[in-house]
Amino acid sequence: MPRFHFDLFDGHTIIRDEDGVDAPDLGEALEQARRVIAEMRAGDELVGLDGDWQLVVRSGAGTVLATLPVA
Repeated sequence: MPRFHFDLFDGHTIIRDEDGVDAPDLGEALEQARRVIAEMRAGDELVGLDGDWQLVVRSGAGTVLATLPVA
């Protein structure tokens, strides 16, 4: 099963997801990424982040597959 990583990126700073998650395909990985964003919002983990942060979905090989707005 492919491994996907969800990095936070604001155009300058990147917070890498070193662990990643297993998902059968990109569609499921994007659903998991949306849930991560919702959980971060609900847990106030995004409070204080300045700028235009995005959740970057990348493959285990490092290829950027998608970006989702965080705010």
